Amino acid sequence: MILQSVLAVLIALEAGGAAPAAEKFCVEDELGYCHESSLTFSLVPGQSNKIRVRVQLGTVFLVRLPVGENVVSPPAVGTMAILKAEMAKEGEQQVIRLWPTLPQGVNPEAAVSLDGIATNVQLTLDSGINLILEIQITSKKGVELLELKDPANEARRLRQKELKDQVRAEIEEEFRQRAENLEAEVHKKTLESMATGIMKRFNCSEIRERAMNDLLVVWAYRICHIGDHLFIDFEIQNRSKTDFALDKVEFLGRTGEESQPLEALVQWEKGVCPQLRFDQRARGMAVIPITEDTASASYTIKVHESAGKKRVVSLEGVEF
Repeated sequence: MILQSVLAVLIALEAGGAAPAAEKFCVEDELGYCHESSLTFSLVPGQSNKIRVRVQLGTVFLVRLPVGENVVSPPAVGTMAILKAEMAKEGEQQVIRLWPTLPQGVNPEAAVSLDGIATNVQLTLDSGINLILEIQITSKKGVELLELKDPANEARRLRQKELKDQVRAEIEEEFRQRAENLEAEVHKKTLESMATGIMKRFNCSEIRERAMNDLLVVWAYRICHIGDHLFIDFEIQNRSKTDFALDKVEFLGRTGEESQPLEALVQWEKGVCPQLRFDQRARGMAVIPITEDTASASYTIKVHESAGKKRVVSLEGVEF
């Protein structure tokens, strides 16, 4: 039965059947004009949208269009000599400002002579809806704001937003899943690389080397050769009352009598490049790719300060 009723309504609408008469949306005066200061009117596509309003001379009558809709052309004013119109924007909404005015050359003191004069304004929205405003100019209080609603268009906009949100959520979920899969794959490859490196070569030595320059101390605690990489566990300590900010850390390998800089990645224990106050420490791990050509019997850690005294500390003799 419900399906039959729905089909009957759809068939009636398709055939152009008349919709039930709309209820009055305002308080009307004896001539049928709305006169409340603020009104809200719901537009109906395919029907005659006509509103009769009373507007006081000397005031601005503001018509606020539905969100996302605009007029396709300037308002068509019936008698421009007594009613002016302009279009404007308020945020996302287009508004039409209408105000009664005396014809050019008429004495302002004769304003009462316009009392009761009627004119009209026609608006055509880009949604295809037409609206006719029948306006009576009066010396009495009248309508100052007319808020237009388009329930059908608002429902479409809401549905479009829901679809966009749904698509966005699906895309975000897909990327989240891809990121999880990628992270798992990277973790797996890392473990495989570590296992391969350990099988290839694994050599670690505990050391305790130290160098200091003007109360800036560099420690080395451990050196490991795993696979094709060298790992150096080191720490910076600031014993000075002056704050220390790191510029860079260099790692050097000795070839004969010369020291050559090595490409290194440094992972800090707290994840950030250190800035040290008095007696603070920052521990890091350097990872250095090693080949037969770059392998050295002894390595040097060189710490540079970025400002202040620009201290440099070189810790030599880091070796197995």
